[in-house]
Amino acid sequence: MGHLADLLVNAGHNVTVFIPEMDNIEETGTKLAQKIIKMKGLFNVVEQITNFDAFNEEISSYSARRSEDEGMKKEELEILKNSNFDLAFSNMIDYCLQGIIKYLGIEKQIWISTGPLPEGPLWFLGIPLPLSISPLLQQTTMLGPRMNMMERATNIWQFALSWYSVIQTLRKENELFRSYISPNFPSLDKVLSEVDLAFVYNDEFLDPALPTLPKVISIGGLGIKPANYSINKLGIKLVKAIESSKKGTIIFSMGSITDTKFFNKEKWQNILKAFSYFEEYSFIVKISAGDIFTQEYTKNMPNIHLFEWFPQSDLLGM
Repeated sequence: MGHLADLLVNAGHNVTVFIPEMDNIEETGTKLAQKIIKMKGLFNVVEQITNFDAFNEEISSYSARRSEDEGMKKEELEILKNSNFDLAFSNMIDYCLQGIIKYLGIEKQIWISTGPLPEGPLWFLGIPLPLSISPLLQQTTMLGPRMNMMERATNIWQFALSWYSVIQTLRKENELFRSYISPNFPSLDKVLSEVDLAFVYNDEFLDPALPTLPKVISIGGLGIKPANYSINKLGIKLVKAIESSKKGTIIFSMGSITDTKFFNKEKWQNILKAFSYFEEYSFIVKISAGDIFTQEYTKNMPNIHLFEWFPQSDLLGM
C-alpha cells in the first residue's frame, strides 16, 4: 500500500496515508506521501492471533474489535472527514475500512487485495464462484482445477465454513457501526457491493480460470523495478545459502507484518523440522529481528538459512 501511495505521488496526486495501528511495527511503507495519520491505541491483532484456535468463535471478532476501537475514536476520524478526499484505497484485510470510508463521505473507493481474491470479496463484487469447477483460493483444501466428487463436496463445505465466518464478521461490524456512527448506517455488504474498482496484486495469466468483471484489475508487479542481480547486492551470505543447495532453493516468508517471535513455538518447530528433512534443498527463512528462539533451534539445521531481510525481486530474478 505504501508503494502504491508513492506511485500516486509521483503521478502528481496529493496523498494521505491512514494507518490504524494494530501492531508495534513503525514502518509506514511510503516515502513520498504528503501526510501520514496514525490511529494509535488499537488492540494488538498480532498478539491475539498468534496462538489462535481455528474453532475459536473469537476469531471472527478480531476485525470487529478493531472496528470498535476505531469507532470509539470517532473524533480522530473527523480530521479525515474534513479533508474532502476524492478517492480512497483500502485493503481487503476486513470490511471495517470500507465502512469508515463511507462515513467519511468519500464517494469513490478502490478495494485492494494483496493476494488472490478471497471468497467473501468475490461475492460482494458480484462474482460468485462456481464451486463445482473453481477451488477456493484461500482455504486449506489444496484442490486443483480438476476435482472428483469428494473434492467438490469438500470445496463446498470449505466455502460454507468461510462464508459463515464472513457473515459473523459482518454482523458484528454492522452492530458496531450502528452503535458508534449512526443507527441508520447502511449494511456493510451493501457498501462493499458499491466499490468502484478492485485492484489485485497478482498475475492474471498465472491465476486459475475464474469468472471476473471489468472492475477487477490485476496490478501484479506494479512499480517493481527490474532485478539487478549481483553478488554484491545480494550479499555473500545469501549467495552462499543459494549455492549450497544441491537441488534448489526455497524461500519461506510470512511477510513483513508477521513477527516470528510470537509464533506458537510447537507449530513453528514442526515447520522448521520439516524443512530440515529436505537436506538437498536450501531454505531461506525470513525471521523478525530479535528472534533468538528460531536462531537457537536451527543451529544444527545446515540447510536452513535465517535472514531478517533480503531483496526479493533481485533474489527471484536470478
